Amino acid sequence: MSMHPLRLPASLWLRRSVYLFVALVAGCDRALCCEIENMVAIVYGAVTTAAGGPAAGVRVFGFARYPDCTGSPVGGSDFVTSDAAGRYRLQIREIARPARMCTEVVVVPGAGGVADTVRTSGPALEFRIPARAAFLDSGRVDVRLP
Repeated sequence: MSMHPLRLPASLWLRRSVYLFVALVAGCDRALCCEIENMVAIVYGAVTTAAGGPAAGVRVFGFARYPDCTGSPVGGSDFVTSDAAGRYRLQIREIARPARMCTEVVVVPGAGGVADTVRTSGPALEFRIPARAAFLDSGRVDVRLP
């Protein structure tokens, strides 16, 4: 399925709306919605050119896929810009219960001379509640531009 990198599926917005509705109506009953919070995992890496050099100034974002690596895109990160060495670091957030989700990193066209969208699959990570976790799960995803 082809999808513009900035658009998220309607199912994501529907699910978030249901979570918000339940939280407002139930008043965050302990058993029902207090476990539904902002889950986070960290993805980091480097963007390189086809020749292997660093791709500086490239815009990158990431998202998770649930329930498996072929599932619907859910959650997402803010856009970040790769530094002079091509490095980036993302916090991918999803409003859900703690779960293992696959990650994907997207480099968008425009900045840094990128002509087309480049998607790279990353590892499956444990998304956790930052305030309750001793550490956040993280994984490296390096992106090579064509």
